[in-house]
Amino acid sequence: MQTDVGRTSTRRAPVSLQSVLADERAWREIPHRSNRGPADDVVIGYWADGREARRELTAPMSAGHYTISILLGKASVDCYKNGRLLDRGTGGPGGVQLTAPGERVTCSFRGANQAVHIFVPRNIVEAEYVGLRGESSALQLEDPAFRVDPVLVSTAKLLAATRGSQDQADVWAARGLFHEILGHVLSRYAHDSSSAAAAQGLAPQRVRRAIDYIEANLGEPITLHDVARHVGLSRMHFAAQFRLATGYSPHAFLRTRRIDRAKTLLMDEMPIVDVALAVGFQGQAHFTTVFRELDGLTPKRWLEQNRKGTAPRD
Repeated sequence: MQTDVGRTSTRRAPVSLQSVLADERAWREIPHRSNRGPADDVVIGYWADGREARRELTAPMSAGHYTISILLGKASVDCYKNGRLLDRGTGGPGGVQLTAPGERVTCSFRGANQAVHIFVPRNIVEAEYVGLRGESSALQLEDPAFRVDPVLVSTAKLLAATRGSQDQADVWAARGLFHEILGHVLSRYAHDSSSAAAAQGLAPQRVRRAIDYIEANLGEPITLHDVARHVGLSRMHFAAQFRLATGYSPHAFLRTRRIDRAKTLLMDEMPIVDVALAVGFQGQAHFTTVFRELDGLTPKRWLEQNRKGTAPRD
């Protein structure tokens, strides 16, 4: 079975398989199985709530499990963790929320809520993370708070399709899908919380993802929140770690890349006002101000000097 999830872990954890997805009696309550308890195995639950009106649900707090929650429908969610609002109005198919042991989650839903919940014992998640990194690491998850992860949309739907099946082929399919989901979650949303890792800044793959996003959207009104969400981190954590890794604040890096792109367009004979708009400035005046701050010349003067083949400096 092929899915869109790219990176998976090489480790394999057991999955309770009395039925592939067990229905939950209450929201995010771990379904108990008769063949073994939920404390020593992965358990996959299914939850459906057809109510359209706004309602607030609080998940039971687990001391020993991580929970991966993936929405299957279009619900809008306000997500709170340990009493603090994480995000408002997120949700939709592929919306993912991550809960670590000991964390309490309360969500306010608007619209029908259909989801799969994967309850993974702490030791399995931590072993998988070590397997991905190749060394012992202190795991910390950044919570997307039900922001949509396009990679997980089709995978979660395939997993939900095995609900209640006793067929061995579905059992093995569910196992494979679980491992793909866990591998993707750890690859995208996990980072090392140790002080040594924090001092090194953002992991290289997250830096690359952030830079690729910035490069692809230079002409758009990008915000710090936009880039942080794209790499699956909170704004403040992303900003601090990006600066450590690159030497630039995200804002400074964005301005520098916009001016670099602008120089290319200027040399292609594009009018200055069009260049300004093409690289994300609201007008020529603001563009000229930033250009002069970073380069010491106005765009017009820089272009004149470059056309003469001299260095673009006074």
